[in-house]
Amino acid sequence: MKRHLIFITLLLSTIFLNALYVEIGAEDTTTYDTPVCGVCDYGWSQSIYRQDEIGESKVIYQIAYNVSNNPSFYTFMNQKIYMKTIVDTIFDNSNYPAPESSGYDLVFEGNIAFNGNWNNITLDTPYTYDGIHSLSIIWVNEDGHFNGAVRYFIIKILI
Repeated sequence: MKRHLIFITLLLSTIFLNALYVEIGAEDTTTYDTPVCGVCDYGWSQSIYRQDEIGESKVIYQIAYNVSNNPSFYTFMNQKIYMKTIVDTIFDNSNYPAPESSGYDLVFEGNIAFNGNWNNITLDTPYTYDGIHSLSIIWVNEDGHFNGAVRYFIIKILI
């Protein structure tokens, strides 16, 4: 009986933990200054995550980025994160997408602290992902201060 209880507990824990997040990306892929540039006073980045990477529909309450160069307690001031469900799976150009006038939802506005590897960002407004199309995330950096501590990100995101 005790063995069955332990097995059921482990099984339910595994199911529950697997439902908590989706991890996108690979450990061996590093990007430079995306989603945010540590040496830029101001800037922006845009990422597209395909449906086959994200999976079924879900409400996104939090995202997390893995910073590969392990910064120590660096805070980016005045950050904005926008999300939008889109049909595209690649970018058609590199122009600034103007999220405010392009139908993006502002899901986070404030300061973001990076310390160590995984850094969680709780969204101010949860985002409902449809499970059919791609998800575009635009990150706008309005920090205004130079800091080279946060430069290299492993392209992995937890949703």
